[in-house]
Amino acid sequence: MAKRSSRKLYDGWCKKCQSVRKFRVVGWNEEAELAWLRCSGCHSTFAFEIDRLKPDGTIADPPPEEFQEDQNATAEIVDYDPRNTYTLGQRIRHPVFQDVGRVIAVEKNGRSGKIVVDFENVGQKVLVEGRSLR
Repeated sequence: MAKRSSRKLYDGWCKKCQSVRKFRVVGWNEEAELAWLRCSGCHSTFAFEIDRLKPDGTIADPPPEEFQEDQNATAEIVDYDPRNTYTLGQRIRHPVFQDVGRVIAVEKNGRSGKIVVDFENVGQKVLVEGRSLR
């Protein structure tokens, strides 16, 4: 399990601001090895793997595969269904929120998992994916 840092501020790239910003730690999930950090510019909250938080106060660049988005998936907007799986950058429409968003994080646990979606109007939401409905 990754070690939890006592540091409160990190410098890293904000996907929303499209610039380097200060991020403040606002939460930890040690079981999932995730830290939640809030951007000082846009005040959006993002999940980062704890391993990416470096002792020098920077956030390590994500693995290259995180940036490899399927161009077909990002161009098309699909309806959200918890039985489906989604890719980073994919755009989805949620029927309850009546909002469109982009998948900004994917956490897999076998076939099922969770996705973080940054919706245009309701902000970031964590949704399930790959679940069978019984």
